[in-house]
Amino acid sequence: MEINTVADRYPDVAIRMGNRLLLWLVVLSGAVSAVIGSYLYLVSLRIAHERQSPPAALPVAFRTRMVAGEAALRVARNYRWVALLLWLQPVAGLGFWFWLSGGVI
Repeated sequence: MEINTVADRYPDVAIRMGNRLLLWLVVLSGAVSAVIGSYLYLVSLRIAHERQSPPAALPVAFRTRMVAGEAALRVARNYRWVALLLWLQPVAGLGFWFWLSGGVI
């Protein structure tokens, strides 16, 4: 059943279908965001342990300048902040969905 054909006759059903689609989008993008955040957190732990960025044996796509010592610890701290923001994205997305839909599935 397509949302366009239902919207004319049954607008409440179309709204619920749109809410379900938005919920799927939020859940799937939240899962991807959490996985990327976890990867960045693990890389930040390696950087902090080795005190060099990028860590040894980590493949890089571009020529990357090596930093060591305090500069590497700053890079690790920045990676952790980005990981935290990526972990919070699903919570914010679900909050937005709940605010928009009223929690109606």
